[in-house]
Amino acid sequence: MKPRELPDTVYIPDTENWSPKTRDELFRILWKLQAGRCPVCLQMLDYSRLMDVHECIVTKGDVQSWPDSWKFLINNVYNCIVPHRECHRHGDRERWWGYKCIMFGKEEVEKWYYNLPFRGKIRRFE
Repeated sequence: MKPRELPDTVYIPDTENWSPKTRDELFRILWKLQAGRCPVCLQMLDYSRLMDVHECIVTKGDVQSWPDSWKFLINNVYNCIVPHRECHRHGDRERWWGYKCIMFGKEEVEKWYYNLPFRGKIRRFE
């Protein structure tokens, strides 16, 4: 069976390390971008507390129907954060949208998000 091809309308930023090959690499890149701080509580990230990479705008549940080969579209610096595990809360998409727009520029984040290959109605952000 032929794998589904990524639509031509998808925007993939021409930015080094935008979507690294492994979750560990993504963790290290996000750590640097966040200046070693949890974006929720603003405390320093250190190994005395658990922390994880989390999808914050588009979740795994949002892309269940996508082929695995497309998952890099949400495992990237535009969509993920590294918070302390106890700081992570679901449902803060608007907050993270603003955070990522400040970090990378609203136009750039919009270009990525609004060109993702969603089948149904897409959530709009301000």
